[in-house]
Amino acid sequence: YEEDCNDSDPNAGPYNLDSSNGPLYSCTPNDCVTSNSPLEVCSTCPNQPDWSKDQHINQSLIIDPDYTLTITNQVFFSPGAKIYIAPNARLLLQGTAQFPAKLSSGCSQLWGGIEIGGVPWESQEISQFTGLAQHQGIVTIINGTIEKAECGIRTVNSENIPPDSPGGWQPKCCSPSGGIVQASNAIFRNNKIGVEFYPYKWSNNSTSSAPNNSYFYTCTFTTDGDLLSQTTPEWLLKLDGVNQFPIRSCKFSNTYYSETPQQGVPPKPYYNGRGCGIYCYNSFLDIDQLLNNSRSTIENLKYGIYGMCSGLGTSRINLNNVDFSGNKYSS
Repeated sequence: YEEDCNDSDPNAGPYNLDSSNGPLYSCTPNDCVTSNSPLEVCSTCPNQPDWSKDQHINQSLIIDPDYTLTITNQVFFSPGAKIYIAPNARLLLQGTAQFPAKLSSGCSQLWGGIEIGGVPWESQEISQFTGLAQHQGIVTIINGTIEKAECGIRTVNSENIPPDSPGGWQPKCCSPSGGIVQASNAIFRNNKIGVEFYPYKWSNNSTSSAPNNSYFYTCTFTTDGDLLSQTTPEWLLKLDGVNQFPIRSCKFSNTYYSETPQQGVPPKPYYNGRGCGIYCYNSFLDIDQLLNNSRSTIENLKYGIYGMCSGLGTSRINLNNVDFSGNKYSS
């Protein structure tokens, strides 16, 4: 289970195992030029990579409706490449505690991350038979890592779906979606933005909005090194116009810079360079309850939690079993 043949070179790919391509066990360079043609992923699509093995991908992926793409190993993307998830489609990133599945950059620049499509005025109901939501895309993470992305996951309809998109999916450019993120034991690491939720509230003809169907259980949102593309971290989690969903026993931190300088550890920068924890705008942030007797923690950031309300939407922050430390502003 190996990322590449030279971990000090972000452009180095896997070992060469074919003598016709050069010396055996030499480094195969990654293709870091991103193709303009996305790869369609579906049950009948030709030329599909073996997603149970490590892959280096130099194009964006479109997961078509009525399909679940399961990734159980590591996938490395070229700069700016993204994964687009159509409504009624799903990405399952599932590894093990010992060998987490991973989505990462295979080059010296950030990859684009995941964009979940959907219909912002329709429900998030998930079928117990298919595991899909008719009107929304889904990302499920179980023992998986998303790292080195411009934004790990966004709930937004993409502007980059071609006009002849397979499966008849024609999203309205850049509009919010009701995309669903369900993550357990996930790591969001060294992303410019970890996860960003765009406005979505669904009432089911009642006076109050239904809880969001997303959740984060025992997840880690962290910056533990320099970001690619010479950028600085912004937010680990952004909520904009989102109703209640549970965050349980999660860790939000910048661990790259220590409070006490140590040999080999960079000096602590101004807080502006550390990034922020949770942005909550017109949203219901719910961090409560314990899983495995573990409290949530928010550490070493400029803002632990930054909450605002415009007066036009519901805004509430419910905190229990949360520890703050080393932040310039806790909340």
